[in-house]
Amino acid sequence: MRGRKACRNCKYIVETKVNECPVCGSRDFASRWVGFIIVMDESTKLKDLLPLEKEGIYAIKIM
Repeated sequence: MRGRKACRNCKYIVETKVNECPVCGSRDFASRWVGFIIVMDESTKLKDLLPLEKEGIYAIKIM
């Protein structure tokens, strides 16, 4: 997933041209992150394990 960065606050992955996280509003991004998870349904049981705000792509680990 080249050309993307992850929000350091909520780990939501966005394109590099984005200046503000659409999930939490943070402007603090990391260009180095490892792994990602795609959330396609907000009601998934995964939300019980991870603090996911909405559907989308999230980084697993921020470097």
